[in-house]
Amino acid sequence: MSSERTAHFRLLAFDFGTQFIGVCYGHTYLDQWKILKSVRAKDGIPQWHDIRRLIDDYQPQQLLIGLPLHMDGNENQSCVRARKFANRLHERFKLPIEMVDERLTSDDAEALNMQGDIHGRSALLILQRWLSAHAAPRE
Repeated sequence: MSSERTAHFRLLAFDFGTQFIGVCYGHTYLDQWKILKSVRAKDGIPQWHDIRRLIDDYQPQQLLIGLPLHMDGNENQSCVRARKFANRLHERFKLPIEMVDERLTSDDAEALNMQGDIHGRSALLILQRWLSAHAAPRE
């Protein structure tokens, strides 16, 4: 994705979990982010009306989903569930989806001394990783 395209980009990042799904909003032009209230889930199935409300309220142009790879980079059952969640998001809301490596975000989120639940802080780290990977090169 070019830096031109990310200049005015609204994003929602999700930290998928079987009981809670952390959510963070980001706006690239305004250089702002906001940890949102986590969405409850039952065995990985979210309260879809809560997701719909977030999409309607924040009008993201892209959704980021954390991919919980093993430390060696291999996928696991949690990755399968996260991809399934991503596919369902895409089917329901027709927005572009990007999977983001979330290795160690839970550990890093616990270390952050800030407000918000652990799931929301993990979603923030997923957003920040994506932004770092798509930052415009400096001259």
